[in-house]
Amino acid sequence: MAVSHEEISKKISDDVPAVALSQKTRNKLSRNLNPPMPRGNDWKGLADELEFTYLDIRNIDLNKDPTGELLDIWGGQKDATICALVKALEEIERYDVLKDADKWNRDRIQVAEVSSPLLNSSNTSSTADSYDAFVCYTEKDAPFVIEMMKMLETESPNSIKLCVEFRDILPGASWASASVDLIGRRCRRMIVVLSPDFKGTPQCDFQTKFALSLAPGTEKRRIIPIMYKQCEVPEILAHLTICNYTKKDLRPWFWSRLAQTLALS
Repeated sequence: MAVSHEEISKKISDDVPAVALSQKTRNKLSRNLNPPMPRGNDWKGLADELEFTYLDIRNIDLNKDPTGELLDIWGGQKDATICALVKALEEIERYDVLKDADKWNRDRIQVAEVSSPLLNSSNTSSTADSYDAFVCYTEKDAPFVIEMMKMLETESPNSIKLCVEFRDILPGASWASASVDLIGRRCRRMIVVLSPDFKGTPQCDFQTKFALSLAPGTEKRRIIPIMYKQCEVPEILAHLTICNYTKKDLRPWFWSRLAQTLALS
């Protein structure tokens, strides 16, 4: 018997972002959708239903886990919700996948409680409604982020307000849904702290790709990469100008130039 999208949607909020799907659920989707299907209702059929272009699908096909790559790319869009995914799967008649969709609730997704496009105030700090910049960094680079907070928020004449995970996202909140809300709606820009540990951090990879999906161009200077420790610049950031903290002779001007960039409208 076909699973009704209306029945499923009663159990899943329309506002739950697709990026909140647990890794276990994503792996199951990949196992079911990666194998080619005679009727074409595999991951390619899902991509077509989600309005990906032929060229997009060809590029995704180069990945060893095309379904996972598809979910990563589509999940960065503002209208990418679990209910939208359920509807797309229903359209391509993958009822074998949909039979478990009613279980994609809070115990299967990485989200605390999402009842509106904005996070509840219990998930994020209420000290500010908006920020000048979201800081994307690895845990090992936290000491540098603390120095950044001191130099930009306390000693800068421009009154810069940063969004930093260990201070502004309260325990119990989903980092995925919090990132989507903060980067997409409440932060004017994003600072990316680059170091040798950055490339292997899934959280940083997700946050960077999501920010780039919002501003693929550079005209608004939305993303500001900082080279904290010498490392290879990720390919997706190679087109951006890097603020190089490793050059000690330029440090006397580093923080003031960064503050001026963040203060730009």
